[in-house]
Amino acid sequence: MFHLEYFDFGRGPVPAHRHINPDGSIGGWVAETAYAAPTAYVGPDAQLFEKARAEDHVELRDASRAYGSAILQDHAQLTGKAIAGGTVRIMDWARVSRYGIVIDNARLADRVLVTGRSWVGGNSKITGNVRIIENSHVGGNSQMNGRVLISGNAFIEGRSRFEDRVTITGNTRILGQYRFRLGETVETGDFL
Repeated sequence: MFHLEYFDFGRGPVPAHRHINPDGSIGGWVAETAYAAPTAYVGPDAQLFEKARAEDHVELRDASRAYGSAILQDHAQLTGKAIAGGTVRIMDWARVSRYGIVIDNARLADRVLVTGRSWVGGNSKITGNVRIIENSHVGGNSQMNGRVLISGNAFIEGRSRFEDRVTITGNTRILGQYRFRLGETVETGDFL
């Protein structure tokens, strides 16, 4: 059972409580409008607010935050100062760490990793063993599946597809509708 209090998530105090983790430890703040399953772990400095949901065996660690109507399912993880907001859905074993941000209507599944100061948003659908690292930006209606590495300061928007063993690095900018697959590597350049 939890004790109802008020906590300020940044827009004034709202009814909230501290989550009780599966191991019995006292976890972070969960707004009354949000939901953390009894099987979810919410670290003492993590926050879950607005209508966000942490279901199943999700872990919110460190100073991570989930808000909006974000849904985290299965064994998804937020660590460091990661943020999940909007109507995102993060599921399976997907992870957002360090200063990673996933917002808007993005979908992450399987073993996706978003880390560093990377950003994923728009209507992006990211599945498989995708790594979005360093200071990368993925938005628009991007689709990624299989083994994909996006790194450096890569900037991707539009309706591009990335499938199986694709590497995009450096200051590459991809805007519009392109398809990369089967071992393609782009180290720098503009696709406008």
